Amino acid sequence: MKKIIAVLFTVFLTAFGSAAQDTCGYQRLRMGVETGFERFFGSNLKPPALRESQHYYDNYGNYNDYGNLRDLRYFTRYYVGVKSEYSLNHFLSIAGGLRFSCCWSEFASDRNNFLWRVENAETVSNYVRVSRINQNVYSVGIPLELKIYFKQKDALIRWYYKAGLVFNLAFAPDVSVEFADKAMNKYEREVKRGFNKPDLFSAQVVLIGFGLKIGKNANPFGTIEYQIPLQFSDKTRLGSLFKMRDPVGVGLQATIYFPAGKKRLNYHPRQIKIHRR
Repeated sequence: MKKIIAVLFTVFLTAFGSAAQDTCGYQRLRMGVETGFERFFGSNLKPPALRESQHYYDNYGNYNDYGNLRDLRYFTRYYVGVKSEYSLNHFLSIAGGLRFSCCWSEFASDRNNFLWRVENAETVSNYVRVSRINQNVYSVGIPLELKIYFKQKDALIRWYYKAGLVFNLAFAPDVSVEFADKAMNKYEREVKRGFNKPDLFSAQVVLIGFGLKIGKNANPFGTIEYQIPLQFSDKTRLGSLFKMRDPVGVGLQATIYFPAGKKRLNYHPRQIKIHRR
């Protein structure tokens, strides 16, 4: 979260630093660097090997209370990427790019550990005590966006509406297991086998998104966007440990753009004329 705040602060500095320069036109093309996060809501998936009741009596008749599994109610994807944006006219622009994202989920108890079955015979079940199971899922995405500005004039501050589509490909799910006793590390591979892989392909649609552009197009400028993404995948499973209750999420994104190319879009008193330099 500190990194996101730092990027937002940089966006403001970049935008207001260029505010003093005012031109009557700007390049149609600009290149940008983006960062942001998306949060979806749901609940943990509970594999069959997980013992629902964490309470039991040991060999000496002592009652052990391991509490309950913490149920993570949300799932967050963080991302960074590069994109290019092209102005079709003073109201419309389109954008596309490449995005790298990472999402994280975990199993953990509200006490020190929980129980996980590693062997299951007809009459005997063996359990190990696990402190935590984490999973990171890395993916590459291709975002496509459309922006509609509410005003034609390229003012210092402009509001706009945004719609978009993102295609994601997961390529590196990583599961790590932390045992309560190091002597149980030998069961790590068996515990990992209890998890399915997340969805390989997924897509997102953003039909509700609003942004604030700070700075003039002729100079480096920044944008801050609030959006409501809709996640689509075969099993709505972004990670092996988490399943969405519904595909609706919320997101926040910050981008810094830099003018590029030679084709320009210029202002004139009574008409808008396009020319090349």
